[in-house]
Amino acid sequence: MNRRSAIQVGIALASAIVLAACGGSSGGGSSAQNVKIAYIGALTGDYKTIVVPGYQAAQLAFGNANAGKYGQLPVNISAVGMDTQGTADQAVTAAESIVNDPNYVGIIGPAFSNETQAAGPRLDQAGIPFMTPSATNPGLDQNGWTHWFRGVSSDAFGGPIIASYIANTVKPNCVFVAGDGTTGNTSWDISVSQKLTSLGVQVKPRETFTSGAKDFSALVSKLAGTRCTAFFIAAYSSDVGPIRKQMTDAGLGNVTLYGTSAFKDDQFLSTAGSAANGTLIVCDCSDVNSSTDAAAKDFVSQYQAKYGELPGVYAAEAWDIAQFYIQAFKAGKTTRDAITSYFRSNSHQGITKQLKFQANGELDPSVIEDYFFVVKNGQWTLQGPAKG
Repeated sequence: MNRRSAIQVGIALASAIVLAACGGSSGGGSSAQNVKIAYIGALTGDYKTIVVPGYQAAQLAFGNANAGKYGQLPVNISAVGMDTQGTADQAVTAAESIVNDPNYVGIIGPAFSNETQAAGPRLDQAGIPFMTPSATNPGLDQNGWTHWFRGVSSDAFGGPIIASYIANTVKPNCVFVAGDGTTGNTSWDISVSQKLTSLGVQVKPRETFTSGAKDFSALVSKLAGTRCTAFFIAAYSSDVGPIRKQMTDAGLGNVTLYGTSAFKDDQFLSTAGSAANGTLIVCDCSDVNSSTDAAAKDFVSQYQAKYGELPGVYAAEAWDIAQFYIQAFKAGKTTRDAITSYFRSNSHQGITKQLKFQANGELDPSVIEDYFFVVKNGQWTLQGPAKG
C-alpha cells in the first residue's frame, strides 16, 4: 500500500508516538541492552485503520518479550510509533530521526509503498533492517536494497489472481477500472487491467479520481455509462465507502465491486452500509480471527483482551514480524547488521505464514498465499484461498 502527501488533518500532531512496549518483569533484565524498534506508518488520519492494528500487535509482542514470556532476552525492547499520516515526506523525516539514533536496531514498516520508496534509500544506507507488513508495490524489490524485506505478497501476485477470478468465475460483460492514482494503488489497477485484457475481458479505460472528494457523481456517471456489471477499484476505504454507497443510490446496486486490502476495514463497512454486501477483495492478509490454530487463537485472545476488539487488517502480519525480531534477539543478534543477516539466513514460522526471504527481500514463493474476502451481512467474511 501507499499514500501520497494528501492528508492535512492533524499535521500539528507529533510525528513520533513513543510508547514503550512494557510488561511486568523485564525479559532482558537490568543489565540488558536497551533497543528500539520503530513502527512507521499512518497512526493517525484517514488511513490509520490499515496501520494501527499492526502497531498494536507489535506493541503486544514486544511487551510480552519484556515481561519474560518468551524467555530471557539480551535486550529490553521499546516499540516506537512513527506517525506519517501516510505521506512520503513524513516517512523521510521519521527515517532521519531513526538512523541517527544508534538505539534503533530495526523497523516494522513503512506501512505504505510511497513511504517505503521515499524513506528506503536512507534506511538502507544506514544498514537498518526494515520489514514491511503491508507495502505491496512490485517495484520496491527493484531498488537493490540489502536491508529491506516484504512480509506479504506484492501486487504482482494478487492482481492477476483477482483478475483471473473475475474473468473465469464472474464472467462479466465488461469491467470498469478506477483508482486514486497513488503509487501502490496504480500498480494494482494496471496489473488487474492487463491480466483481464489478456484473458479476453473487455476493460474500459482506467479512470483516476481525486482522493478525499465527497462527491463522486462524475465517476459514478462514467461507470453507469459503460453498463459494466463489474467494477475493480484501487483505493482506500475513506473513498471506496462513499463510492459504493453513491453507486447504489444511483441505481447501480447490481454492479459488483472488487478491490484490495486497502479498504478491508470497518470504515468501509460503516460508510457503505448495506451497499457493501457482495463486495469481494483479494488480500495478502490472513484471517486469524476464524483460525483454529492454537497460536493464532492465543494471539487473538491476547489482542482482544488488551485492546477490546478483534485484530484488524495486518495485525497478525505485524505480530509475525515482531516475533521474528524477538527470535533474532534470542539468538544474540542485537545490532542492525546482525539482525539483517539473521533475517536473510533464517526463517520464522508465524501464525500467518513462514517468513522466509529471497535475496531481493521478497518472500519465498513457496510461502505466499493470498485470500478472498467478501462482505456478507455487513461483515468481512473469509471466502477462502485466492485462486483464479
